[in-house]
Parts: sequence; C-alpha cells; structure tokens
Amino acid sequence: MKPLLYLIIYSFFGFLLERIINILFLGGFYDNSVLYGPYQPMYGLGVVLTLYAYLMIKKIPIKWPFVKFLLIWLLAILFTGFSEYISGTLYEYFTGIVLWDYSLTFTWCTNPYSCFLPTSIFALLAVFTVIYIHPFISMFLKFIPRIIKWLVILAFLIDVILTYKEVLL
Repeated sequence: MKPLLYLIIYSFFGFLLERIINILFLGGFYDNSVLYGPYQPMYGLGVVLTLYAYLMIKKIPIKWPFVKFLLIWLLAILFTGFSEYISGTLYEYFTGIVLWDYSLTFTWCTNPYSCFLPTSIFALLAVFTVIYIHPFISMFLKFIPRIIKWLVILAFLIDVILTYKEVLL
C-alpha cells in the first residue's frame, strides 16, 4: 500500500511542479495532464524508484557522503529518464497525443520524451525530495486512517480506468 500511496502523493507534487514550470517558462497555465485528476504519474514513478534506490544505497558502507549522493543522483537520472520515456511513449501510443517534445527545446535530444539536461534536473529534485521531504511524508501517512488511504488509492485507480477506459477495457 505504501509504494502506491507514495506514487500518488509524488504524482500530485509532480502535477504542481509542472504547473509552476509551465507558468514560469511558458508564460501561462498549460494543462498537459495525463489523467483527469491532478496527478503526473511519471514524476511520481521517478521519485518512488529513486526512493527505493536511496534506501538501498543508504545501507552501503561508503566512506564519503558525496559518493553516495552522486550514486543516488546517477540512478535518479536513469529512473526519471526511464519514467519520462516510458510514460511519453505509452501515452502517445494509446492516445496519439504527444504531451511534450524535448527535441524542440534542446538540440541534443535523441527522442522527444527524455533529454539529459531536464532529466538530470528532475533527478536532482527527486533526490532532494527523497532525502528532505520524504521523511515528513512518511511520518504524515502514519496519522492518516487506513480507510482514507484506501479511498485515495481507489480514487486514483478509478481515475486511471476512466482516463484510459478505451485502452484498458
């Protein structure tokens, strides 16, 4: 249950982050949602994968903290890049809509869905989230009644089904 709740929470944070980025860099509110609700699962997935890698790397007896940070950041680049690429490719496959195209902004991109510069920035945000924000999220979830957690999960799953009903059913 926890990984799915983390996915939902960080997908919501990703939705908020993307709206802020759109306002700052595109000059207005641009809605490129992949679900009806306020979730961007590609960001949530990148953070959750980074979280579990971080938890494993934390246990490794490496003397220098910078080496651990660099290792988790490199893994986060792989995870967030993978998440963006898979999400973009599948969304286009199922809907025929290209939500973003990094190759229009960054000339060195080999495909529209992932590019090293933005992916490495998202990876830094994922690492920051895992190290500094996740402990508070984890603590916060301990105070939420189990029924509320299940209702949030159910609402998210219904959103996914309604969004992709033609593909899923």
